Amino acid sequence: MKPIWGAVLALMIVATAQAKTPPPSDIPALSPLDGWEFKDEEDGIRTWTQKDESSGLVAFRGGGVVEASIEKVSGVLRDRERKKEWIAYTAEGRTVRDVNDWERIEYNRSSPPWPIKDRDFVLRAGMKVRSDSKEVFFYAVSIESTEVPETSAVRGWVAKSYFRLKALDPKRTEVHLEIHADPKGGLPKWLVNMVQKSWAYRTISGLRKMVLRDDVPLDEDVKAMMKWSG
Repeated sequence: MKPIWGAVLALMIVATAQAKTPPPSDIPALSPLDGWEFKDEEDGIRTWTQKDESSGLVAFRGGGVVEASIEKVSGVLRDRERKKEWIAYTAEGRTVRDVNDWERIEYNRSSPPWPIKDRDFVLRAGMKVRSDSKEVFFYAVSIESTEVPETSAVRGWVAKSYFRLKALDPKRTEVHLEIHADPKGGLPKWLVNMVQKSWAYRTISGLRKMVLRDDVPLDEDVKAMMKWSG
């Protein structure tokens, strides 16, 4: 074999080894609003709440349109280190380790307003993509883990959370989000619910501001999977 072909073969092997597997595409259907109470609409952002009678805690849900491509919105959501710049009450966000190409273990710390003490969370987070319907689904749930030692913060629990993106056209994205979380620590439920009630609105508002920034890149993985005609 001539040296040049050996070099080409070596490059092909490296490229194959580095190629990502296709992302999961089993995005769950958007659940109906049965059982959810509409709370408000402000700046085109709608919010709902749902009380868990067993725990007394309230789940939060929001929806609105972001004037940016689904590739840009995904670029914001996948930048773990900058979550504190736009997600309400977030003080720290980092990757502990990658599980595979599309899933990872994350550490997040939140700093709610006084008098609530900081909370932190160890999460299994990932994404799913459906190029035919132009949807991207980001999810995160708490896990029991010894990889992140206990800190001075109270270790909370997220039973369910997601961002669901659907491209309306190449420059607009519909965003739905939902979170069911227990901050733990024996706080009065009314206080937890009061502090968290603006979370959905503030988070989508923060996302709208982030997509306007030139230093936020498009998500190249999502860009490669979204095919636009014309």
